[in-house]
Amino acid sequence: LGTGHIDSSHYVSNIKKEIKSGLLAATVAATVMSLIGGTWSYLDKDNRDIIKTDPEHPFVFGGVLFMGTWISMMISTVNGAGTPILAQLLKLDPAKIAGPLETAFQDVVGQSF
Repeated sequence: LGTGHIDSSHYVSNIKKEIKSGLLAATVAATVMSLIGGTWSYLDKDNRDIIKTDPEHPFVFGGVLFMGTWISMMISTVNGAGTPILAQLLKLDPAKIAGPLETAFQDVVGQSF
């Protein structure tokens, strides 16, 4: 974008490509995270009493890990793809604004999930 290889007529198609790859990466990472977390929760000896009264606990825990990871990664994907384009449209240098803005945004929003 900063070097002029992407013009304004290709912004939407580039964001769509970024979102597609983000969907794949977020789904794979969230699935792995939830499987590890759910298995760990099931096998952890400290959770035996919880599992006796709440047998679905490892599945719920894995599901919460999946959703938190997936949502955070998708927000990051959309932000990472959109911020440089928004900066370009506002006549700002995308290379200078994208990094700090994306980091700050993900620190605030990513911690919400």
